[in-house]
Amino acid sequence: MKNLVCHIFLTDSVYTKKFMIFILKHFPKDEHIFFTVDPVLYSDVTNAHVRKVNPKNFLEAREMVKTLKSARKIILHSLFNANFFPVLFFNKSLLKRASWVIWGADAYYNIEKKITARSLKTKIKKYIKKVMLINIIRNLDSVGGLVKGDYEYVRDLFKTQAQYRYVFYPNPVTFDILDNLEKDDKENREWKRILVGNSASWRNEHVEILEYLSNIDANFEIICPLSYGDKDYAQNVIKVGQKLFGHRFKPLTDFLKPEEYSKILNSVDIAIFNHRQQEALGNVLALLYLGKKVYIRSETTPWEFFKEKGITIFDTNKLLDGSEDLFAPMNLDSKNKNREIIRDEFSEERCVKLWSALFEAGD
Repeated sequence: MKNLVCHIFLTDSVYTKKFMIFILKHFPKDEHIFFTVDPVLYSDVTNAHVRKVNPKNFLEAREMVKTLKSARKIILHSLFNANFFPVLFFNKSLLKRASWVIWGADAYYNIEKKITARSLKTKIKKYIKKVMLINIIRNLDSVGGLVKGDYEYVRDLFKTQAQYRYVFYPNPVTFDILDNLEKDDKENREWKRILVGNSASWRNEHVEILEYLSNIDANFEIICPLSYGDKDYAQNVIKVGQKLFGHRFKPLTDFLKPEEYSKILNSVDIAIFNHRQQEALGNVLALLYLGKKVYIRSETTPWEFFKEKGITIFDTNKLLDGSEDLFAPMNLDSKNKNREIIRDEFSEERCVKLWSALFEAGD
């Protein structure tokens, strides 16, 4: 098909489902095919051209490649799943029509600067993965994402000539959901609610923040989302949190619908993210839109992005070094300005325009 755009979800999440619904709403349905390792997640999405692919299954991989060869554009949604690397590596001609859309961590953790492993077999596997990944990225047409700093990191590390495309994913927690929330009566509370991190991943570095908070003499409780990621890591965070804070530590271990999760975001006063690379942007944007005081590390690429947009955000490093008061209020003008900028910058109309430009680029 001449106008076919093939999407490959190298991982699945609530964002991929929201994205699929978004594409089918705003673009011709017969021009988009979605390859996914878990089509059951999308069984309730009507009219979706969803195709199952296990990249380790030769027949399924071959059928996918056959379709990709007829596509005008190929979109790689993240590069988390290394099982796809051989398929892409041995079909380099396809990459000239392919765009990798960075999710965050996939730009930083897929390549090891120094390969360390106990066994020779493992070292060889890691080396092969590294070689394939480098070749894949160097042959791409473009690299897309919300934060240009992530692209620049990839460009410099991998020495790629791929062009940058500014795109973002529609947030499952939509503006309509956030606008319809009932006002949370925080003014009459004698305690604060603090959200820490966004997932059960070591990249959140929860323990450092929890230990910092344990030294603060104030009345607060902690909300800690741990519903997806490493279950063993989640249990360790829960153990530390309960030891330090008892009943004041409230982990979220079940997946929540966007409507329910938005209520939790609306109930918090402050959010602290301790990632050293770009992550949790969906949470951050929703929280800023709601007028929350949000902390991220100033060395991360989103810091410069937010500052360039005129968005007020706070530095996690200043909390940890004791130079900033966690509970200092954020002024109303900054809250309103954040909300206005985010609504304009991340509207559904703008999202459509940016993805349309990516689909048409190079034609």
